[in-house]
Amino acid sequence: YDYIIIGGGLSGMTLANRLSEDPSKTILVLEAGGFHSNDPIVAIPGLSGSAFGNATLDWDFSTIPQPNSNNNTYTWHRGKGLGGSTLINLMAWGRPALPEIDAMGNLGNPGWTGENLFKYMRKAENFTKPPQAFAIENNLTYITAAHGNSGPLFSSFSNFISAAQAPWLSVLNSLGVAHNQDALSGSDVGVWMAPATVNAQRQIRSDAASAYYIPVSGRANLVVETGAEVLKIVLDSGSHENVRASQVQYIQGGQTLTVNVTEGAEVILSASAVKTPQLLELSGIGDPDILEPLGIDVKVNLPGVGAGVIDQVYLGVSYGVEP
Repeated sequence: YDYIIIGGGLSGMTLANRLSEDPSKTILVLEAGGFHSNDPIVAIPGLSGSAFGNATLDWDFSTIPQPNSNNNTYTWHRGKGLGGSTLINLMAWGRPALPEIDAMGNLGNPGWTGENLFKYMRKAENFTKPPQAFAIENNLTYITAAHGNSGPLFSSFSNFISAAQAPWLSVLNSLGVAHNQDALSGSDVGVWMAPATVNAQRQIRSDAASAYYIPVSGRANLVVETGAEVLKIVLDSGSHENVRASQVQYIQGGQTLTVNVTEGAEVILSASAVKTPQLLELSGIGDPDILEPLGIDVKVNLPGVGAGVIDQVYLGVSYGVEP
């Protein structure tokens, strides 16, 4: 294979789609989870919350005790299957503010400008406008130029909006929180209603597998293996600045299998913020103080692997409504 992609989530599916556009290149995707195209928990928007903790759809990781949070542990949901966490998220379609992305570029990442990335975000999207009367009734606003209308990923506003939401908007406005006409246009400050990654015509979830894999699944140069959990990348011995992947080892159906990496081929590791550093460490790339006590031969001394992760917990608000 010219490309071996480890992880069939959002990044992996997008790359598989784009790279396989060239018929002269062969692509292999190794995904630990399954293909959930006919699973109602994935397809039906109202069932999305039931995916959390489901062993076939969710890795269901848990953190170690957090010293700055009374030593509590937290569940860390990550999608398992073709489509990754797009299978189990709550479908809100959003973007960071333009200045946030520009700030990343200013840290030393050329090309990371808001407008550069927004161009591709719009390219990915196929936005369906809500009916005008429905939009007015439910305070749904949008800026057409902020959205794409021909991408593979569908987005739309929900066709059911609870009457309890309207008072929230007016109360926040009365407290000085301004209405944001469209948070996807570059500023996400204010109060606004988010579209969701839902196909408005079919009223089913639009995820990375349905958007980027299913339409091209018939390509002869694209091979996708599910139930294939990668164990490690075998690296040729060499200097720490010049190592090469020679094999990828994975387990499938209870058997340990190996795929060879030919000269000039590329191994692309896109296994999420959790599994990517884990696989790097299992392959010998990481902090020697962590790897050597575990008997892992250190190929690349890189202490930053797996360190410094910051994520946010989900905070919900529960409230009662007087009859």
